[in-house]
Amino acid sequence: MKEHDLIPRQNAAFDTFQSKIIKEITTHATDWNISGTNINPVTKAQGVWVTTWAIAKNRKDCTTAQRKARNVARTKLEAQLRPFIKRYLHLNPLVTSSDKSRMGLKEHDYSRHPAKIPETVPTVEYKAATGHQFKVHCHQEAGADGVTKRGMPEGVGRIEITYAIDITPAPAAKGCNKVVSSKRNPFTIGFDAADAGKPIILYARWVNTRNEPGKWNEGTETIVP
Repeated sequence: MKEHDLIPRQNAAFDTFQSKIIKEITTHATDWNISGTNINPVTKAQGVWVTTWAIAKNRKDCTTAQRKARNVARTKLEAQLRPFIKRYLHLNPLVTSSDKSRMGLKEHDYSRHPAKIPETVPTVEYKAATGHQFKVHCHQEAGADGVTKRGMPEGVGRIEITYAIDITPAPAAKGCNKVVSSKRNPFTIGFDAADAGKPIILYARWVNTRNEPGKWNEGTETIVP
């Protein structure tokens, strides 16, 4: 996991950040069981950064080449810091929460949590689009937790819709004979011109990223556009 949320963008703030982190690392290397072999690449990259930053931190008094050297040095130091922070600080049981707080590091959960089977059903809007199509917009139930920007719950990979045209009485979801799905939201469903004006019933459900479906919603009865 990249430490984009921790490593400051501004060079001056970055200099303060890296100095604090590396000072703590070298001071507590024995306590945290971090070997010199693992620390050396970081401190080596730090040395180049400190030298180039001292030259180029005043933009008015440095050349383009000196600024470029500073930027290269920073990139190399960040490349050392990110995996080091994850492996030897975040995932190190010897580094306490107070240690991390002192270094300005937030707690991260690096464990992988499998997607749950969806517990809710989608609310769906079907709007007639150009030609014989529905524009379908699915979203989470009002007030439900875990809604993403796509309107889907966390862990959901796609929307699945089953439907039946001109069947009386309208069947339950398991009795429908057409199925479409989409990872996009909204999306469109197209129909044959011959079905225009016929009654249709549609059911929708969430399917998680492990291809495990949730429950069908109550269904929507309407007319094929």
